[in-house]
Amino acid sequence: MKEYARSLGRHGFRLVYFVPSHGGNFAPVQEAIAELGGRVGEARIAAYTDLPAFLEVLYASQRPFGVTPERAGAHAGNTETALVLALRPELARPERAEEGFVGAFDQAAQELIFREGLRTLTANGILGDARGAEPTLGTACLDALADHLADRIRLEFKRVGLS
Repeated sequence: MKEYARSLGRHGFRLVYFVPSHGGNFAPVQEAIAELGGRVGEARIAAYTDLPAFLEVLYASQRPFGVTPERAGAHAGNTETALVLALRPELARPERAEEGFVGAFDQAAQELIFREGLRTLTANGILGDARGAEPTLGTACLDALADHLADRIRLEFKRVGLS
């Protein structure tokens, strides 16, 4: 990631903005940005590193469909399965969908899995319940994430004076 930023900075980019989508990558991305000091040459380097806000966007997009945050999950649950069904249905196997950990994925749960691994909460690796996932739910999630991230990137452009 740091090498990509350096290369893009050398090639004239004025802002490089990273967007992780895997929960375990949010903290390492934040660390890399800090190591770069937010700059590479003339380029500003920034990232979206607010995992709780990212999850809330996922959950909010599913509420109109009656999908609770616990069922939506944060790893291979209803929402991620719906995303795959919307984007690459040939990769999904909905007939194998099952329930995993359906408790609150709060700060304590996040710290536990990032410290001790996913298996401390779920034997099958699922945070949520993948059963009943549908492409329309995935599309709603994609739309919500696209709007949210576009807003965050626009704010970053304004913050660094590039708008």
